[in-house]
Amino acid sequence: MTWDISLDIDTDDQYALSTGWLDFIRNNHLQEGDICVFEASKNKRGVALIFHPLKQSHHPKPPGYP
Repeated sequence: MTWDISLDIDTDDQYALSTGWLDFIRNNHLQEGDICVFEASKNKRGVALIFHPLKQSHHPKPPGYP
C-alpha cells in the first residue's frame, strides 16, 4: 500500500509532513509512543520513504502509571 504524503519545508529549513500523513497513521494503527523506521529511496516521482513496521510497538509509560 502507498500513501502520497507531502513534505513542507519553510524558509527556516523546518520540515513537516502534511497531506496524507493522517491516512498513513490511521491505516497503520499508529499510536503515540510507537516507533517508526523509514528508508529513503529515490524513484521517478522524487523520494519514496519505505516504512518498516517494528514487530512490537512500544508505549512507554511513566513510573507508577498502571
